[in-house]
Amino acid sequence: MPTLIRFFVFLAVLAGLGFAGMLALTMFVDPGEKEIIMQIPAREIQGGAQTRNGPINVPRPLVNSTPAPANTATPAAAAAAPPATPPVSSAPIAPNADEDVPE
Repeated sequence: MPTLIRFFVFLAVLAGLGFAGMLALTMFVDPGEKEIIMQIPAREIQGGAQTRNGPINVPRPLVNSTPAPANTATPAAAAAAPPATPPVSSAPIAPNADEDVPE
């Protein structure tokens, strides 16, 4: 049993040294800053980039220009449902007093 405890103490000392090394690196080493300028061709931005193995597969947005289905209910359910819009009156609309009415 003392050999197992000695092994665990050895592992704890190694872990402590590793932690102390990482802490020392974060405290005392400054990585410095450098400005990087990189030009990207327009064809890569627009999705037409080519590589040696063929075109790069750029994911396209999921846009569908077809309208949603108008009614997917059965005819019996559609007849029982009230209309979506109120009925349009066929009565003439009275003109405003400010508008000119053609004779």
